[in-house]
Amino acid sequence: MKTKVNLVVVLVLILFLLASTTYGWQKSVKADVRGDEAVVNSLKDNMNKFCKDIGPRDYNNYDNLEKSKKYIMDKFESMGYNICVQDFQIGDKTFSNITATKNCVNNNKNAKTILVGAHYDSSTAAADGGATGISALLTLADLYKGSNSNYNVRFAAFVNGEKVFANTNQMGSKVYSDYIKNDKQNIESVIILDSLGYYSDKSLSQRYPFIGPVMPNKGNFLAIVGNSSSDNLTKGVTNYFEKSCNVPVKSIKEGLLIGSDIKDSYSFSENGFKTILVTDTSVYRFDDINKADDSIKNINFDYMSCIVKNIKDYLINY
Repeated sequence: MKTKVNLVVVLVLILFLLASTTYGWQKSVKADVRGDEAVVNSLKDNMNKFCKDIGPRDYNNYDNLEKSKKYIMDKFESMGYNICVQDFQIGDKTFSNITATKNCVNNNKNAKTILVGAHYDSSTAAADGGATGISALLTLADLYKGSNSNYNVRFAAFVNGEKVFANTNQMGSKVYSDYIKNDKQNIESVIILDSLGYYSDKSLSQRYPFIGPVMPNKGNFLAIVGNSSSDNLTKGVTNYFEKSCNVPVKSIKEGLLIGSDIKDSYSFSENGFKTILVTDTSVYRFDDINKADDSIKNINFDYMSCIVKNIKDYLINY
C-alpha cells in the first residue's frame, strides 16, 4: 500500500513539474500592433494563392508543387530580380529551389550576401504551418525590390521542407546549403521565415517544454531562434525589432526550442552559417497547426505586416 502511495506522489510531482515548466510564467508585454493595409493585402493575396487556389503541394501532390514553383518564379520575375533555379532529382521527379537576388549598390564583386529563405511545400492546405513563411518571403521581396544595401540580398524559396524530407539530404534547404558551402559563397547571414501568423493575448497560450519559468505567458510575441555562433545576428535582429516594431520579440537558443533541428534554419547552421529562425514558435503556440483548423481565418495579418516591414528595414540598415 505504501509503495502505491509513493508511486502516486511521484507521478503527481512529475506531472506538476512538467506542467509548471511547460507554460510561460513571466508577464507578457502588451502588444498594440497596427498593420499596413498594402502589406496586409499582399500577404492575403499570397496566402489565398497557396492555401485556397493551390492547396497541398509536395511529393504526393506534385502537380500543385509545380504550380507553386511557377507562381513563385512569376512573382520574382515581375519584381525584376535575377532568378536562379536549382534542380535536383528524387526518383523520376524534379524538385526545385528558387532564388531571387538583388545585388548591392555599385555591384561590388566582393560584397557579402544576406540570404532570406522559406519553404514552399506543404502536405496540407495549412495556413500558419504551410504558407505564412513563403507568403511573407514573397511580400518581403516585393517591398525590398526598390531598396539599396551594402550587401547582396537573396530571397530563397526551398522545396521539401516538411515531413518526409525534413532533416534529410533531400530537404531543399539542405541541398542548397551544401551547394553554397561547397561553392564557397560569401554568405554574411541567413534568415529563415517559418510559421509567422498566429498570435494570442490569452494567458497560458504559449508553451516551452522545460523552460517555462523564464518565458512569457502569452503567445503574442515573435521568436528569434539562433545558436551560439549566431549570437550577434540574433541580438541584432532582436534589438532592431525592440526599437522599431510594436510586435513583442523574444530571442531563444536553438537547442531550447525542441524541434528546431528539423527546420530549414538547421540546414544552414549545421554547415557553419550564421543563421536565425524567425517564427511564432509553431506547435508550441497553435495546437492545430498543419491540421484542418490551421486556416487563414486564424492568421493575424497586422502582426505579419509589421514583421515583414521591419525585416525589410533591417535588411536595408544591416
